[in-house]
Amino acid sequence: MSRQPGRRLFRFPWRTAAQVSADVDTELDFHLELVARELMDEGWPPEAAGAEARRRFGDLEATRRICRNLDARKETRMKWMDSFGELGQDLRFAGRQLAKSPGFTLVAVLTLALGIGATTAIFSVVYGVLLRPLPYPQPERLVRPFFVGPKGQLQGAFSPPNFVDFRAASRTLSGVSGLYGGTLNLSGDGSEAERLPAAQRQRDLLHVIVKDLVRLRARLIICDGTLYERRQRDRDQQEPEQSPAQRVRPRGR
Repeated sequence: MSRQPGRRLFRFPWRTAAQVSADVDTELDFHLELVARELMDEGWPPEAAGAEARRRFGDLEATRRICRNLDARKETRMKWMDSFGELGQDLRFAGRQLAKSPGFTLVAVLTLALGIGATTAIFSVVYGVLLRPLPYPQPERLVRPFFVGPKGQLQGAFSPPNFVDFRAASRTLSGVSGLYGGTLNLSGDGSEAERLPAAQRQRDLLHVIVKDLVRLRARLIICDGTLYERRQRDRDQQEPEQSPAQRVRPRGR
């Protein structure tokens, strides 16, 4: 089977922008040609007939632009109507097929539910660990430096002399501070002593993270709100409950 010249084996169900422009140009040229033929039948020369047809038509470029816009909007509406029509047909067909096979429908629904649940759980973990920004102003500017050891390995822990040299030699960072982790014993508030993970920071760490923070001259201890509430609740439970008679002392005694 030979293909006719100028014809495509495949065409989209709707016209493209180039096809819309070509169709508009063809229609306008056909209209001008008809008017020019009528003038030539009346005795006009071909060149004069063509010029007179364009003059009688008016603003040809404006008409061409308006027709292109109208046809483009029409094609867009037809595209959406066809898409929604096909979607409706697919949904009706899928509904009939699922109604015919309830067992398959149950397995498909359970599979979708497990897949959506697993995807949601994985995304929640990835967002909490990797994607969620740090709760500080301009978190993208916070970096953690590493240095290369004698054997080429990366090390994130600095010794105090190395840290002092690094901060003194830094020219690209607006602020450098440090902290080191460990543990400590928390006691003295009436509750049982508790071993907690802790980190000791340098004095200017908070000012490196938050530039507009008011400088604090006193020592500052930052604890988790959950820890504070738990310690406060334990202390309240250990205090003996007093009756109103015990809390109020009579006068003169």
